[in-house]
Amino acid sequence: MAPHLQRDSTCVGQVRDDHQQEGMTRIIVRRLLAVPGVHRILDVGCGDGYAMELFQAAGRECVGVTLNAAGVDACLKRGLSAVRGDAHDLDSIFCREFDLVYCRQSVEHFYSPFLALVAMNRVLRYDKFLFVSLPDESWIEADDHLYVLNFRQMTTLLHKTGFRPVLLWEDRYMALVDRCFLSRKVREP
Repeated sequence: MAPHLQRDSTCVGQVRDDHQQEGMTRIIVRRLLAVPGVHRILDVGCGDGYAMELFQAAGRECVGVTLNAAGVDACLKRGLSAVRGDAHDLDSIFCREFDLVYCRQSVEHFYSPFLALVAMNRVLRYDKFLFVSLPDESWIEADDHLYVLNFRQMTTLLHKTGFRPVLLWEDRYMALVDRCFLSRKVREP
Protein backbone atom coordinates (compact mmCIF):
# COMPACT_ATOMS: atom_id res chain seq x y z
CA MET A 1 0.00 0.00 0.00
CA ALA A 2 1.31 3.46 -0.87
CA PRO A 3 2.07 5.86 1.98
CA HIS A 4 -0.88 7.89 3.16
CA LEU A 5 -1.03 11.43 1.85
CA GLN A 6 -3.22 12.68 4.66
CA ARG A 7 -2.77 12.22 8.38
CA ASP A 8 -5.39 10.73 10.68
CA SER A 9 -8.25 12.99 11.62
CA THR A 10 -9.47 13.53 15.16
CA CYS A 11 -13.03 13.75 13.83
CA VAL A 12 -14.91 10.46 13.84
CA GLY A 13 -17.51 11.87 11.49
CA GLN A 14 -20.34 10.89 13.81
CA VAL A 15 -23.80 11.37 12.44
CA ARG A 16 -25.87 9.48 15.02
CA ASP A 17 -27.81 11.67 17.40
CA ASP A 18 -27.27 14.68 15.13
CA HIS A 19 -30.80 14.98 13.79
CA GLN A 20 -29.86 17.51 11.11
CA GLN A 21 -27.07 15.35 9.69
CA GLU A 22 -29.22 12.20 9.89
CA GLY A 23 -32.08 13.97 8.11
CA MET A 24 -29.86 15.31 5.33
CA THR A 25 -28.19 11.92 4.87
CA ARG A 26 -31.61 10.21 4.57
CA ILE A 27 -32.73 12.73 1.92
CA ILE A 28 -29.58 12.27 -0.16
CA VAL A 29 -29.47 8.47 0.14
CA ARG A 30 -33.14 8.27 -0.88
CA ARG A 31 -32.34 10.26 -4.04
CA LEU A 32 -29.33 8.11 -4.87
CA LEU A 33 -31.26 4.87 -4.44
CA ALA A 34 -33.29 5.94 -7.49
CA VAL A 35 -30.17 5.98 -9.72
CA PRO A 36 -30.38 2.92 -12.01
CA GLY A 37 -27.72 0.21 -12.00
CA VAL A 38 -26.25 1.01 -8.60
CA HIS A 39 -25.58 -2.16 -6.60
CA ARG A 40 -22.10 -1.77 -5.07
CA ILE A 41 -21.24 1.48 -3.28
CA LEU A 42 -18.04 2.93 -1.80
CA ASP A 43 -18.62 5.49 0.96
CA VAL A 44 -15.53 7.73 1.09
CA GLY A 45 -15.27 9.46 4.45
CA CYS A 46 -17.82 7.04 5.89
CA GLY A 47 -17.59 8.29 9.48
CA ASP A 48 -19.56 5.97 11.74
CA GLY A 49 -21.38 4.29 8.84
CA TYR A 50 -24.82 5.91 8.98
CA ALA A 51 -25.17 6.26 5.19
CA MET A 52 -23.86 2.72 4.69
CA GLU A 53 -26.61 1.40 6.98
CA LEU A 54 -29.22 3.19 4.85
CA PHE A 55 -27.80 1.81 1.60
CA GLN A 56 -27.61 -1.71 3.02
CA ALA A 57 -31.17 -1.52 4.37
CA ALA A 58 -32.21 -0.85 0.75
CA GLY A 59 -30.39 -3.98 -0.44
CA ARG A 60 -27.17 -2.40 -1.72
CA GLU A 61 -23.69 -3.69 -0.97
CA CYS A 62 -21.61 -0.97 0.67
CA VAL A 63 -17.99 -0.57 1.78
CA GLY A 64 -16.69 2.41 3.74
CA VAL A 65 -13.30 4.11 3.83
CA THR A 66 -12.16 6.57 6.47
CA LEU A 67 -8.86 7.84 7.83
CA ASN A 68 -10.05 7.53 11.38
CA ALA A 69 -9.53 4.23 13.21
CA ALA A 70 -12.42 5.05 15.58
CA GLY A 71 -14.73 5.42 12.58
CA VAL A 72 -13.67 2.00 11.24
CA ASP A 73 -14.24 0.49 14.70
CA ALA A 74 -17.71 2.06 14.93
CA CYS A 75 -18.63 0.63 11.52
CA LEU A 76 -17.31 -2.83 12.33
CA LYS A 77 -19.23 -2.90 15.63
CA ARG A 78 -22.41 -2.31 13.60
CA GLY A 79 -21.57 -5.14 11.21
CA LEU A 80 -20.58 -2.81 8.37
CA SER A 81 -17.64 -3.31 6.04
CA ALA A 82 -15.09 -0.50 6.49
CA VAL A 83 -11.37 -0.07 6.03
CA ARG A 84 -8.91 2.57 7.10
CA GLY A 85 -7.62 4.39 4.07
CA ASP A 86 -6.87 7.69 2.43
CA ALA A 87 -9.17 9.10 -0.27
CA HIS A 88 -6.10 10.15 -2.26
CA ASP A 89 -4.96 6.53 -2.41
CA LEU A 90 -8.19 4.55 -2.97
CA ASP A 91 -6.90 2.93 -6.13
CA SER A 92 -4.26 1.07 -4.13
CA ILE A 93 -7.09 -0.67 -2.22
CA PHE A 94 -9.80 -1.08 -4.89
CA CYS A 95 -9.89 -1.29 -8.69
CA ARG A 96 -12.93 -0.55 -10.88
CA GLU A 97 -15.38 -2.42 -8.67
CA PHE A 98 -18.03 0.13 -7.67
CA ASP A 99 -21.20 1.48 -9.29
CA LEU A 100 -21.33 4.55 -7.04
CA VAL A 101 -18.79 6.42 -4.98
CA TYR A 102 -20.60 8.36 -2.25
CA CYS A 103 -18.61 11.25 -0.80
CA ARG A 104 -20.76 13.52 1.36
CA GLN A 105 -19.09 16.58 2.85
CA SER A 106 -15.57 15.19 2.70
CA VAL A 107 -13.88 16.81 -0.33
CA GLU A 108 -13.35 20.08 1.55
CA HIS A 109 -11.12 18.16 4.02
CA PHE A 110 -8.79 16.63 1.41
CA TYR A 111 -5.29 17.96 0.87
CA SER A 112 -5.78 17.55 -2.87
CA PRO A 113 -9.38 17.27 -4.10
CA PHE A 114 -7.99 16.73 -7.63
CA LEU A 115 -5.93 13.66 -6.62
CA ALA A 116 -8.78 12.28 -4.52
CA LEU A 117 -11.22 12.60 -7.44
CA VAL A 118 -8.72 10.85 -9.75
CA ALA A 119 -8.52 7.98 -7.22
CA MET A 120 -12.33 7.86 -7.00
CA ASN A 121 -12.52 7.65 -10.79
CA ARG A 122 -10.19 4.65 -10.78
CA VAL A 123 -12.33 2.65 -8.35
CA LEU A 124 -15.52 3.16 -10.40
CA ARG A 125 -16.67 0.96 -13.26
CA TYR A 126 -16.98 2.78 -16.59
CA ASP A 127 -20.18 4.78 -17.05
CA LYS A 128 -21.00 4.59 -13.31
CA PHE A 129 -21.54 7.37 -10.79
CA LEU A 130 -19.82 9.67 -8.35
CA PHE A 131 -21.81 11.58 -5.77
CA VAL A 132 -20.10 14.49 -4.01
CA SER A 133 -21.63 17.08 -1.72
CA LEU A 134 -20.14 20.21 -0.27
CA PRO A 135 -21.29 22.40 2.60
CA ASP A 136 -22.34 25.96 1.85
CA GLU A 137 -20.21 29.02 2.65
CA SER A 138 -21.51 29.24 6.22
CA TRP A 139 -18.87 26.58 6.99
CA ILE A 140 -16.02 28.59 5.45
CA GLU A 141 -14.28 29.10 8.80
CA ALA A 142 -14.41 25.49 10.01
CA ASP A 143 -10.91 24.61 11.22
CA ASP A 144 -10.76 21.28 9.42
CA HIS A 145 -11.95 22.59 6.03
CA LEU A 146 -9.00 23.10 3.70
CA TYR A 147 -11.08 24.22 0.71
CA VAL A 148 -14.30 26.07 0.04
CA LEU A 149 -15.39 25.09 -3.46
CA ASN A 150 -18.31 26.63 -5.30
CA PHE A 151 -20.46 24.97 -8.01
CA ARG A 152 -18.26 26.20 -10.85
CA GLN A 153 -14.97 25.11 -9.26
CA MET A 154 -16.34 21.67 -8.36
CA THR A 155 -17.80 21.19 -11.84
CA THR A 156 -14.44 22.07 -13.38
CA LEU A 157 -12.66 19.59 -11.09
CA LEU A 158 -15.14 16.89 -12.06
CA HIS A 159 -14.55 17.48 -15.79
CA LYS A 160 -10.77 17.45 -15.36
CA THR A 161 -10.88 14.14 -13.46
CA GLY A 162 -12.95 12.22 -16.02
CA PHE A 163 -16.52 12.90 -14.89
CA ARG A 164 -19.52 14.49 -16.57
CA PRO A 165 -21.92 16.12 -14.13
CA VAL A 166 -25.44 14.86 -14.80
CA LEU A 167 -27.33 16.46 -11.92
CA LEU A 168 -26.49 19.43 -9.68
CA TRP A 169 -28.76 20.48 -6.84
CA GLU A 170 -28.96 21.93 -3.34
CA ASP A 171 -30.65 20.05 -0.53
CA ARG A 172 -31.76 21.82 2.63
CA TYR A 173 -32.66 20.24 5.93
CA MET A 174 -33.24 22.52 8.89
CA ALA A 175 -30.08 24.70 9.03
CA LEU A 176 -27.99 22.44 6.77
CA VAL A 177 -27.32 23.03 3.09
CA ASP A 178 -25.60 20.43 0.91
CA ARG A 179 -24.47 21.35 -2.59
CA CYS A 180 -24.80 18.08 -4.47
CA PHE A 181 -23.13 16.78 -7.62
CA LEU A 182 -24.04 13.51 -9.30
CA SER A 183 -21.58 12.75 -12.07
CA ARG A 184 -20.97 9.91 -14.49
CA LYS A 185 -17.53 8.45 -15.20
CA VAL A 186 -16.86 9.09 -18.89
CA ARG A 187 -13.13 8.47 -19.14
CA GLU A 188 -10.02 7.49 -17.20
CA PRO A 189 -8.09 10.52 -15.92
